[in-house]
Amino acid sequence: MLLAARRAAQHAGQFAIIGAVAAVLGGVLAATSAIADSAIDSGTARIVSDADPTQRSIVIDAPAGTVDDEITAAIHTAFAGAPATARRTIWASAPSDDGEVQLLADPDIRTVATLTAGAWPAGAAQIAVAASAPTLTPTVIDGTPVSTTGTWRARDAAAVAWAGQPAVASGTAAGAAGPILAAESFVLAHGSGVRARWTVSAAQPVTADAIAGYRAGLQRLSASLDDLDAGLGIRSSGGWDQTLSRAAAAAAVGRGIIAVPVALLLAMGALVIGILARTLGRALASDMHLLRARGASTAAIVTETAGATAVVLAAATVVAAGLAVLAGSAPGPAVAVAGAVCAGALVLVTAVVAASATAAPEARGDVSRRSLAALAAAAVFVAVACGLAVWQLLSSGLTSQGGADAAAAAAPGLAIVLAALVVALLAGPAAALGERAVRRMRSLATVLAVRRIARQSSVVVAGVLSLALAAGAVAFAAVTAVRARDAVHAEVAQVVGADVRAVYDVSPIVDDTSAALAPDAVKVDDADVFAGFRSAVTVGQTPAQLVALAPDRLATPLDIPASHLGGATPLALDGDLELRIAATGTDASVHPSTRITVRAWLIDASGAARRVSAGTVPLDGARHSLSVTVRDGDTLAGVEVLGGDAAPGASVQIGVRSGGTERGIPASVTVTPQTPQARAMTVDHADEPLPVVVTAGLAAQLALRVGDPIALKLGTVARPLDGKVAAVRAGLPGVGRGAGAAVDLIGLVARALAQGGSVPAAAELWANGGDVPALSAALRAVAPRPVQIITAASIGTAAVIDPVLTLVAVGIGVVAVLAAAAFAAVAAGVVRARHDEEMPLRAFGVTPARQRGAAAVELSATAVFALVLGAAAGVAIALWLGPALTGALMIGGVS
Repeated sequence: MLLAARRAAQHAGQFAIIGAVAAVLGGVLAATSAIADSAIDSGTARIVSDADPTQRSIVIDAPAGTVDDEITAAIHTAFAGAPATARRTIWASAPSDDGEVQLLADPDIRTVATLTAGAWPAGAAQIAVAASAPTLTPTVIDGTPVSTTGTWRARDAAAVAWAGQPAVASGTAAGAAGPILAAESFVLAHGSGVRARWTVSAAQPVTADAIAGYRAGLQRLSASLDDLDAGLGIRSSGGWDQTLSRAAAAAAVGRGIIAVPVALLLAMGALVIGILARTLGRALASDMHLLRARGASTAAIVTETAGATAVVLAAATVVAAGLAVLAGSAPGPAVAVAGAVCAGALVLVTAVVAASATAAPEARGDVSRRSLAALAAAAVFVAVACGLAVWQLLSSGLTSQGGADAAAAAAPGLAIVLAALVVALLAGPAAALGERAVRRMRSLATVLAVRRIARQSSVVVAGVLSLALAAGAVAFAAVTAVRARDAVHAEVAQVVGADVRAVYDVSPIVDDTSAALAPDAVKVDDADVFAGFRSAVTVGQTPAQLVALAPDRLATPLDIPASHLGGATPLALDGDLELRIAATGTDASVHPSTRITVRAWLIDASGAARRVSAGTVPLDGARHSLSVTVRDGDTLAGVEVLGGDAAPGASVQIGVRSGGTERGIPASVTVTPQTPQARAMTVDHADEPLPVVVTAGLAAQLALRVGDPIALKLGTVARPLDGKVAAVRAGLPGVGRGAGAAVDLIGLVARALAQGGSVPAAAELWANGGDVPALSAALRAVAPRPVQIITAASIGTAAVIDPVLTLVAVGIGVVAVLAAAAFAAVAAGVVRARHDEEMPLRAFGVTPARQRGAAAVELSATAVFALVLGAAAGVAIALWLGPALTGALMIGGVS
């Protein structure tokens, strides 16, 4: 034992290097595991918490007092394994002396709101008015006198507690002002349409491992509600499950991406430790051969090697665990991972040292079939495993049962290892070809270096393998990181279309049920707010998504001149609008006092249409002036005349004045009992094909090219709209890269008006500039009905992917450092291998300087060969498997 210790002490430096590599490897892997788990958990929690309130909750509402206890019990049962909160409130509307009001009963209001003045109501006839409706001062509700005790404000109008309740921010909902807080008994007695609401959401941050429990709870709750709803009108809404699916997909992709540097770290660590162990074995060879000559058994030699190595790696385990704990890992997992790594290193070092120390010395390094055969066997083994993993990834995808499939996640790492092995095997044949090419060169250093690689490739094969592996890893990581960041940033930003997009639950057509959205009402400094229209559309027989914005809003993101997109030009106004109407009956029996209704169709600066009543005129043949209130930037698209039942027929002459001058050309329309509505258009070019920009995906499906005719079928427009392809783009704002089309909103409105049917209503406000939270709050503050706020954070997955990509960069950096260390060890081996050739070469006139030059060329050529082929393989693997690796990422919650 003493002699064994002395032998080990003679090589303490080499043992220490092996221990240091093992400690770094174990510490990095343990820290990576801990940091990755923490980053993914915090990222999934942020994905859920950043979603719109309607997308991180489920709202159940039912007639109050019918099945309240049963629904409450169903919620608690469904989420028994996943902590959830269920907030019950009562909502209703009621008439008051200050107009229609919205009533709210919430016994826990103090947890989500705060008083701004006065006190909370304590009596049955006491109320507290929301600060969002400052002008609301009712004294009688449903015939009952009430007293206002205070004013309250929501602590956070975007909190889950207020999901689907716009009045908390805007002071109005569906024409009712409020909300007004009152006792439950008062709401039940005086409200109409009284319904109880349960807003269900997670009670704590949703980590990756908790997602499955919440999704299972949602499924159980849905089944329970189906059983309870026997014609009672129980409703449920919310996109919580879709958000959880998006978070789960992001976690799976994150784990799949992080598996690549982990696999490469293990491979590179094993390679470096193997090289160091082989060097140590050769250093111990003379002692081991002497021991065997004296009768020592192979088992005794292996035991001695294992004992010395175990002491070093035990210390390495402690160091690795300490490094992991310092990086944030829990002690238990840190020790487990570090111990596993060092145990594997112990087995590898013992086997390699024993084999190298006891092996018979080779006569020379030419070809070294034994090393290359082992390399080829490893390549075959890895190829089989890689093939299975790649098949799993490409056929079934990365995710399996809501998590990352381990086999699929291993595919890229195995592919890079296989590519590095192939590159190492090709080093000898490639050098043989190079030898023929340089055979007649006058540079002795170059000829000698290439001949050495060709005939003694086993000397540098480990260096080729290490550099090829590192180059492949770096190239794969770079390409995949670019693709992943594009998916979670650029593509998400394109789907959002602006910094913030608000989707209002208003009528899809312009009518009297919803007021037109007013971008000017959004008051945020330095913000650019405009209206937008999005809808499902059918192009031919292909479903797609249509986005319509004003031409100048489409021009910049699509890099197209606005003049190429403009589909119509409405009549410009100069601050006011006066309609000059002269109407006569087409039948002598029509009395001159019979009146017809006149309405103006205005288009604001954003391209959004609204219908404004101008008044009525009699059928007396006289010219009547009707004034219409307009806003800055408004244009006139048309004048609409409604005959109604009282007018069997009328001929109407229409003139337009604005800014004191006649505008446009006087028009004449006729209404009859069969066609009681007629429109006089004041838009130029509305009869021309509508310019349409399509995505490359849609163009590929329909073989569309610029200039081709195209027909757009909207569900709210009577007949298909004729258009022509103005451009093809990879993606469109508000649509992304799926099948989609973009048109001028003004042109869309004009053509719908010209058809005489319904007109699409802009149901969205898009906002750029300013602070995103401030924009979101301002867009909620003008919501007359429920609104969904869409931002990059609310529909994206960057919260998970960005920190994972940072970890990947660090992991690949460690792989590169280990590769450099391996190549340095190989370079030292090359110097030792060439030492025996020094004297013969000098005898042939090769000076030491030329020998050093040959060695430098040998190492440089080897490095360049490995780096170039390794990087090429890494890029190819990233282009091949990268889409499948990141393809599970979802952009969710977009209405």
